[in-house]
Amino acid sequence: MTPTMTLTEQLHNCQHLLERAQLAGDADAMRRFSEHRRTLVQQIADESTHTRHSQGSSLD
Repeated sequence: MTPTMTLTEQLHNCQHLLERAQLAGDADAMRRFSEHRRTLVQQIADESTHTRHSQGSSLD
């Protein structure tokens, strides 16, 4: 079984693929990876916000 990549690992991988698409001049791939990167960044932000709120509520 392959271990699951964390969101941060997925973001780094996506960034690498986006850079390769830019070097290749592949506009479609650049668009797809840019959109995917945006989604990953949002997921990481949401996860971070959720973690902060969860930790904060345990301190009440």
